[in-house]
Amino acid sequence: MAGVTLLVLGPQVGQLCRRLFLIIDSPESACFSLQYDLSEQRDIERRISRTTGELCGVWSLRILINIVVLACLGGAGFLIYYATLKSSEVS
Repeated sequence: MAGVTLLVLGPQVGQLCRRLFLIIDSPESACFSLQYDLSEQRDIERRISRTTGELCGVWSLRILINIVVLACLGGAGFLIYYATLKSSEVS
């Protein structure tokens, strides 16, 4: 019956109850959970406060990394094609 009540009240209430039982069960784990939540909140606030220049830098880095990854994939595909051609010439 308690599970049905938690579903009716919403996911936040269920999450709060799980955390409460976690604190009662093992305080060390609750401390870790609290530290994780605080660091996650810090990351969110840091992302929100980024300037336009910082956002451009982040996106430029992402694009550069994607280009490098695509180049590696293309090179691997070409090497597979090249090896297939050479092995078919030998036989």
